[in-house]
Amino acid sequence: MDFRQQLVWFKRQNHLITVDQPVDSHLEAAEIVRRITSLHHPTPPALLFNALSSPGSYSVIANLYASSEHLSALMMTAFGRNVATALEQLPEEVPGKVSLSAWLTEQGGFWSYGDTQTIASHVRLKNLEAVPLLRYWPGDAGDYLSFALLITRGMEGQLNVGIYRLQRCGTDELSVHFRAGSQAALLWDAYRRTGKKMPAAVVLGVPLSVVLSAVLPLPGEVDELSFAGWLQGETLMCAKSPEHSLPIPECEFLLEGEIDPQLMAKDGPHGNHSGYYTSSVACPVLKLTSLSARPDAICPVSVVGPPPTESFTLARIAQDYYCWELRRRHPHVVKVRLLANGVFQGAMVVQLRSLLDKSQRDGLLADPLVQNSRLVVLVDENVDEDDLSLLLWRGLNHVGLGRVYENRCGIVLDTTCLDGRDRLVSDTAISECVMKRWSELGLEQWGNGQ
Repeated sequence: MDFRQQLVWFKRQNHLITVDQPVDSHLEAAEIVRRITSLHHPTPPALLFNALSSPGSYSVIANLYASSEHLSALMMTAFGRNVATALEQLPEEVPGKVSLSAWLTEQGGFWSYGDTQTIASHVRLKNLEAVPLLRYWPGDAGDYLSFALLITRGMEGQLNVGIYRLQRCGTDELSVHFRAGSQAALLWDAYRRTGKKMPAAVVLGVPLSVVLSAVLPLPGEVDELSFAGWLQGETLMCAKSPEHSLPIPECEFLLEGEIDPQLMAKDGPHGNHSGYYTSSVACPVLKLTSLSARPDAICPVSVVGPPPTESFTLARIAQDYYCWELRRRHPHVVKVRLLANGVFQGAMVVQLRSLLDKSQRDGLLADPLVQNSRLVVLVDENVDEDDLSLLLWRGLNHVGLGRVYENRCGIVLDTTCLDGRDRLVSDTAISECVMKRWSELGLEQWGNGQ
């Protein structure tokens, strides 16, 4: 499902608000999105701004993926399955005996160069002044692209697609805020050490499968475009970028150039998901040499800030991947739940089907998907991991009992029943008797007694 097909779906489902009145790109548009998101949480609509006060004449759309319910329905319409179902359909030997990357490579054909009518119709843009960039918070250091996908190629040909903050620092320059430890940052570091420029392309408004592949915590060696083609169930068609022949999926905007190790620029501060401003840091600069867009292009943006926001909804998609991979690597794991407002800190609840000995627990906590979490709560299989108040109660009962550990980057709270204490459980015979007498006791108006 390409970007325009997604917009059609939102219109048909009445999940899209069109704003034709003039709106200022400096803070006002972001404030409107935040208010709509809060008022209609957890199912906020998308907003299409057709008269934004940016130098270019292009429309902007926000909140496409702000609702988990809408996103799930969109995936079912696009692929006939969601991420969790798709992953479970992978062969049992993945990722144990065969890595996901090796399996995708072996199967092959998930993306290919071919006809991409949208990119063929692109018109050249003079510079970044033609691209709508927003200011989101009063203390932001500058305007930036908040929903841009960066496509890079490593020195040995490895492809990477990820979402990174790109702040405008000139008419043809963007600072690139790589996430520490990300695959793109590692690829960039190899170029930096050799003094070579890294080819890069920025795309906005891409197929749904590409967005999901970019936000999932896929292993570094996995080609996101191959994963996107596999996820959507058909070959992802890409064009060759004009400057460096990078694979470019259908998109609304295409900005291409090189990241020069000799160029650095101040990035930030910017408001982010923590509810505070980030510190100002020096970031590498992407020098653009080719800019183009559809004649009627629509630019997607994501309003960043404290929850609820679109970024939290998208980040929770990682939960499906965590659950799939941890279950296959650790048989005692039943389910993994990322806490909604702690998703960027990797806060998770791990449901276990059996008691762990020390070596099993240490193995789980050392897993790359777990070790950087700020908070890990281990619970028994019969505990409702969605009941946060119950989890808090159970957790507090275990504080002071030697069941709180420090992990690599955070805290582990083990609430599993490992200490031999008997839990409070009603007498089975009495419970059945009460259920049978429920109506006799005149209590049916208060429920069925179960």
